[in-house]
Amino acid sequence: MRRAVRCSLAAMEAVFSIVLACGCKKTSAPQQAPAPVAVESAKPIDHLAPGELAEGTEKAFGLLLPKGMHVNSAFGNEVAATGNDVPYGPLVDYLHARVRGGSLKRNSFQAIFDQVKVPGAPDRVYSIFVRPRGTGSFVSMVDETPAEPPPAADQDERMRQVGLTKSGKLLDPTHLH
Repeated sequence: MRRAVRCSLAAMEAVFSIVLACGCKKTSAPQQAPAPVAVESAKPIDHLAPGELAEGTEKAFGLLLPKGMHVNSAFGNEVAATGNDVPYGPLVDYLHARVRGGSLKRNSFQAIFDQVKVPGAPDRVYSIFVRPRGTGSFVSMVDETPAEPPPAADQDERMRQVGLTKSGKLLDPTHLH
């Protein structure tokens, strides 16, 4: 764009010089081409606010952990992760922005997210414990989703499970507690 404007200006100057050299009378002042406008480069939209943590690559139960957090262990219904250079306060803010529902109890020693859901596993319920650890943080995430109840048995089966007949009599009268 700038090169085209420069070439255009150079061509206009050459034409003007030729007209003057020919002895033509100057009837009006030459018009200047508008100065080229500098185009500002667009800033990327994904800038982080001061102290804001960027998303990492490791997950805990479908929750994407921030950059610098590493999963140390995952056993059944619990995942533990640490981040040696991930500050406690920004980590709590990061998690708070990504979990849904539940409650948050926070002080300078720990933060507890209770009965929250995460986008990667919206049908599950979690508790998340965050503690400062040196210059970093420790996170423990526990799946608190209640177990599915066994399928309901028919009335006769339920009576038999508690030691009674269909009519409510003891199945084994010798087995009294």
